[in-house]
Amino acid sequence: MPANRDAWDLWIYSRTQVRSGGMGPIGLDYPAVWQVADILGIPITPALLNKIRILEMEWLKRANAPKAKKEGGTTPG
Repeated sequence: MPANRDAWDLWIYSRTQVRSGGMGPIGLDYPAVWQVADILGIPITPALLNKIRILEMEWLKRANAPKAKKEGGTTPG
């Protein structure tokens, strides 16, 4: 969908700019995302930022899912 092209391009180029903590990824490094957007010539708008945030939240949900769930197993207990 053309309306989402800038958000997708920005996500693809900036998804490696993630801050991590002791328990794994915690979110995007937004100053780095702004720099990537600037390099790509993509203006940051509230709508674009919301789309990036939605992609980030979905990615974090999957990245931080319990390991057993990712492997199709069950958790002990």
